[in-house]
Amino acid sequence: MDLKKYFHMNSGAGKNSYASNSKIQGLIICKSQSVRREAAVEAYLGTGWPATMSVADLGCSSGPTALLEVEDIMEAIERECVELRRQPPEFNLLLNDLYGNDFNAVFRSLPEFYSRRPGKGLCFVTGVPGTFYGRLFAAKSLHLVCSSSSLHWLSQMPEELQQKEGSPAACVNKGKVFISAGSPPCVAEAYRKQFHRDFTTFLRCRAEEIVRGGLMVLAFMSRKNREAAMMEDLYIWELLADALNAMASEVC
Repeated sequence: MDLKKYFHMNSGAGKNSYASNSKIQGLIICKSQSVRREAAVEAYLGTGWPATMSVADLGCSSGPTALLEVEDIMEAIERECVELRRQPPEFNLLLNDLYGNDFNAVFRSLPEFYSRRPGKGLCFVTGVPGTFYGRLFAAKSLHLVCSSSSLHWLSQMPEELQQKEGSPAACVNKGKVFISAGSPPCVAEAYRKQFHRDFTTFLRCRAEEIVRGGLMVLAFMSRKNREAAMMEDLYIWELLADALNAMASEVC
């Protein structure tokens, strides 16, 4: 399955939508606000006070969190410009997510977004569908890249766990959708290698797209130690696995 074509957060505004279930993501964005604002000012000064500043949010999704990061960034730079007595730049805001993302919901929220900026500088919002595990923007076109709660999603299931036609998978994690306490060591190693491949690709692509002096602010999930199957993390994945197995049994 080509995940980038089919995977995305639930669209709309219903009770099961991402928009109605993204409080944790919003909290993470708020917690990283000071770091993001500091980086925004540093990127603006470090790239020579550009007249137009291009900012990309990778994995923007939809709902109330979609514009939080870029709004923070604009406010920080505009405040810096007041102190420097400089004309603030125009902003080119590039919102990225997978092809199935509910970009229409993001665009419908723009009038309210613009209404919160009376008398402020111009900003232009563009939706950029596609996977960030590949090139998304023209070379040397970005001044600042931010991404929150997105980079822990891999581009695909590790090849070592995929069963090829006519041959068994190199490593078996039967009945599981996560690294459990009973998973063989090769499962954790397979996911580690996949993350390394994906993150290396991500960094190489952004290195092509970011101008000299530009910056990135990345916030994503991690573990406190090298142990892959931590008990405090397993409960939610066990519930998810049980739900998926129950759904699959009903289909069969």
